[in-house]
Amino acid sequence: MQVITLDGNESAPIPVECSVPEGFVLGSVQFISYSEDVVIVFNTHHHVQCDIFADDKQLSASAPVAEAHEAKKTVEQCVAAIKDWCASHRLKLNDGKTEVIWLGTRPRLQHLAGVDLNLSVGSDIIRPSTVVRDLGVFVDADLTFCEHVRLVTSSCFFQLHHLCQIRKHVNHQVMKQLVHAFVSSRLDYCNSILAGLIKGLISQLQRVLNSAARLVLGLQSRDHIKLALFELHWLPVHLRTLSTDAFCLCPVLSQLHQ
Repeated sequence: MQVITLDGNESAPIPVECSVPEGFVLGSVQFISYSEDVVIVFNTHHHVQCDIFADDKQLSASAPVAEAHEAKKTVEQCVAAIKDWCASHRLKLNDGKTEVIWLGTRPRLQHLAGVDLNLSVGSDIIRPSTVVRDLGVFVDADLTFCEHVRLVTSSCFFQLHHLCQIRKHVNHQVMKQLVHAFVSSRLDYCNSILAGLIKGLISQLQRVLNSAARLVLGLQSRDHIKLALFELHWLPVHLRTLSTDAFCLCPVLSQLHQ
């Protein structure tokens, strides 16, 4: 039986006899309504922060270097409680896909060299990763986003290489749309995390945008790129990151960098 509670009002009990087909448009909504009470385990019982996206669950705990062992213990206890919660809801926590990463500045991470940072999840021992993927964003341990920029740059140049092969067979407008679909969309995805990064990383992404502009307009490498970007009405990368979302996320990222 399932009951949905909203603003103190409860629906009538509904028997749950079957699941929804994979890919069903309401599948994510129904799954969230079924599993939303897992937030109580995170926030109320163990006092850790959580982020939930469909069936993906992330938890985070912060602590000084001297209290790293206590933070690890708290996370392990919370994960054990989540396993019990999943079992009670006829769900299964995938131990093999669980990842853990310790975030902090490089000097502080070095102070953790003598600490056992492995996480016990069920019968598995999860070793800390240096880079994890979070909804398409690659987050490294010291929050430099070097790996994210490298992978985005590599992916964009791969797409530009293939688009270059059909440049002579499509007109200017079609090529512009293709570049937006396969290249600039990758540059703009979650680009607010790039606000405030060092110029060397931004310049790598700018090279991608410059190459895309030359491809759309049929320019040579010696042609002036600023005029090309102006003609296409494309902002440089360091200005594309300063969206309204960036102003919301910058304080969070600055706290993480500290």
